[in-house]
Amino acid sequence: MTALPATQLLSSAPARTRATPWVIPTLIVVALLPRVGFLARPWESDAGLYAYMGKVVAEPAKFGQLYRDFYETKPPGVALLTAGLHRAFGTHWPTWVALQAVLALAAAAALAQAARHTWGRPPGVATFAFAAVFLNFGPAAYRGFQLETLVAAFAAFAGCVAMRLLSAPGQSARALPESPPRIRSSPDVAVRALTSFALGVSAALAANLKPTGGAVLGAFAIACLLRRQFAPVAFATLGFLIPTAAVAAWTWHAGLIPEMPALWREISLYGSGTPVLPADLLLKAFTLAGLCGLTFYGARRIARPRASHNTPAPRDRTMTFLLTWLVLELLGVYLQKRMYSYHFLPLAPPLALLFGKLFATAREIRPLGLAAALAPALGLSLAWSAGDFKTLLTGPRTLPESDYLRAHARPTDRIVGDGIERLLMETNLRCGSRYAHLFYLANHDAAPAAFGDRFLSDLTTNKPEWAIFPTNWRERRERSVRDLPLYAERPARAAAYLAVTAHIQSHVETHYAPVTQIGPNTIWRRN
Repeated sequence: MTALPATQLLSSAPARTRATPWVIPTLIVVALLPRVGFLARPWESDAGLYAYMGKVVAEPAKFGQLYRDFYETKPPGVALLTAGLHRAFGTHWPTWVALQAVLALAAAAALAQAARHTWGRPPGVATFAFAAVFLNFGPAAYRGFQLETLVAAFAAFAGCVAMRLLSAPGQSARALPESPPRIRSSPDVAVRALTSFALGVSAALAANLKPTGGAVLGAFAIACLLRRQFAPVAFATLGFLIPTAAVAAWTWHAGLIPEMPALWREISLYGSGTPVLPADLLLKAFTLAGLCGLTFYGARRIARPRASHNTPAPRDRTMTFLLTWLVLELLGVYLQKRMYSYHFLPLAPPLALLFGKLFATAREIRPLGLAAALAPALGLSLAWSAGDFKTLLTGPRTLPESDYLRAHARPTDRIVGDGIERLLMETNLRCGSRYAHLFYLANHDAAPAAFGDRFLSDLTTNKPEWAIFPTNWRERRERSVRDLPLYAERPARAAAYLAVTAHIQSHVETHYAPVTQIGPNTIWRRN
């Protein structure tokens, strides 16, 4: 083969880049496929639980009052947001799924714009691709509608504003000697104040859904204070306080202030009562580090950018913020203790910006190489979603249990069970207890007695017309005690769980009659 001069190779690179304009759009479409798969499981697990919280707030005359008639260990901001979504979208599941997909892409686009503003076009492209893949990563995106996607999106919007503020010229406390002092005009000061205020508002939207959402504001404050910039922190804090005060005012107006001490105490016990297994922690940490490390390594080796040696790399003022943000998000994951895969989703925005930083000295980027670097994450995401794709093509649109209840239950009937969130949304029936599932019994050592007694009290007081439990409920409970670390690592909690659920089963068998068995479940009707 004839050797080509280096100048000819460089000049031919843009042509190769232009010859593959389909790569990035194809990568985005593939990244979104797991969210398409979520259409197969409407209102399953947490998605149905949060949506039903919104129904309770939106229709208190029918569904009762939050925390007193229906309980969930989430702050009022969650119910307030999902109530607005319920009023806007009703129970049309595809719209809820589409909303989160749009938010994920909007967050990716905002992160890309911040990277492009700070480092240039190639980092913007790389940041967008990474964020689009990992914000829609199947195991972390979980079930179509989740708090973590909302938290990550709002945090990403706040992070983009922080990048703008921290990378603005002339803002470093230690300016280069050759940089003349910059005199700020009044309009410039006003714009920075409003921008800092907007950062605080976006961070507040994230933190009112999950307290860990405030990590981005903490990182911004640390980065500013290290550079002795106090005004942006003050305006950002003001922006954070206004939405938070609005949620507090609604909580007071709804009469829920007396419920707050018990709620926050339960959230605290939820974390402190969760055993952290070293093996589980190492597995999650190594999996995350390995996947991101492989992606970063692939970006440097497979999608190697062509550095420009004619212009020096600009001085970067954002790395303190990005690294602090990532560390605070990791701390938030650890404090949640159970470290489910979806707890790691808010790591995607700071990681995406750090990924884009790898291309800060690039003049161009190879789309095929970028896609190859992200291929392991895409492949794992699609493999995890394979069951959803199969269900989407062959499975029923609604649960057969929901079809039976819609045919036999009256609109005013109530139902109880263990894990009935989807059933409640599909039938529009009211939950006959404060609890839509019995997983609360695993929260801490006192939880089985406390939540179990309340569940039994609700059965006795409310006398719900329907109940649905696994047909082999006793065997299911014993398997949970063996396999679930929350019980297996806490023998006293496991014994209390078995005792109280045996009482619940005895109550159901005494006051209800089995009417049909559908799949693994039995539907009972009150005598």
